[in-house]
Amino acid sequence: MIISRTPFRVSFFGGGTDFPEWFENNGGAVLSTTINHYCYLTCRKLPHFFDHKHRIVYSKTETVSSIDDIQHPAVREALRHLQIPFGVEIHHAGDLPASSGIGSSSAFAVGLLMVLRHLIHSPLTRMELAREAILLERELLQESVGLQDQIACAFGGVNYIEFNRDSSIDVIKLLLTDTMQEEIAERMILVYSGQSRLSGSISEAFVDGIASNKRSLGALQELAPRGRAIFEQKKDLDEIGDLLDQAFHIKAKVNPLSVTSEIAGLYQFGRSKGALGGKVLGAGGGGFMMFWVKAGDRERFVASLSGRVVVPARIEHEGSVILFTDEKDDSTNVDFR
Repeated sequence: MIISRTPFRVSFFGGGTDFPEWFENNGGAVLSTTINHYCYLTCRKLPHFFDHKHRIVYSKTETVSSIDDIQHPAVREALRHLQIPFGVEIHHAGDLPASSGIGSSSAFAVGLLMVLRHLIHSPLTRMELAREAILLERELLQESVGLQDQIACAFGGVNYIEFNRDSSIDVIKLLLTDTMQEEIAERMILVYSGQSRLSGSISEAFVDGIASNKRSLGALQELAPRGRAIFEQKKDLDEIGDLLDQAFHIKAKVNPLSVTSEIAGLYQFGRSKGALGGKVLGAGGGGFMMFWVKAGDRERFVASLSGRVVVPARIEHEGSVILFTDEKDDSTNVDFR
């Protein structure tokens, strides 16, 4: 039995510039953090005496005799890709809802590959793990996704991620003081909109509009290093709220599907209650909103949200890890250089 734990993420700035359709011509940069809410994957070799070869448990339960019969796309394609020769049992559990903008699909992909790689004694570095999750999502599953989530979930922590024109990726971990991390967590308020959404069609519309939105995407890209400088140079964190407000309006212009009337209404409500800025997480269209408030204003702001679901979150630093294994062979250890 092997259990992996992979964190979800909150992206501050630069979302959209992590798509190859953009950064291969313009470069890209994203500032994000992982949070202390997780995707858990439990996996084991399935004993031969069952009358099925594979058992997959998520929002439903599948018992099948062949990989080809697995309905869960990511599980099916991961098992095919890794050429798993034996039967497996896989269980999924998550702390937050799927399709809500916190990188849950990529956290699942990273955690799944982590646990399967561990099962077949095939070590990977963190970048290799992220790259394999990107291959799974973009190539094997043909999903329209960027590259930031897989990297954030694999590495953990507060990262400035640079996407270069030659397709190389640089992950720069921000070494923030404990005081700075605490202040970020206090100012960052995650509010669930109550609406899940399928991000694929929203992302496809974004990709289709890249050519006609170069100026706006360039403006989004410029916000990422500015946010990084505020964190690293310990500047006034009120400035993050202003940058988030700018990004919110740019994102609404670049891809109107990301900011529905309900999302726009929630944002304006939050601003009317004192939020300095905020953003719809992920592709948008629903899921979580992140608001940024003044120091010491968290309790009052949360009380003003009229019963909406608020999820406390703190910065986490481990990234995807193996929590438990009952295998005794030390060669199963995953090398995370």
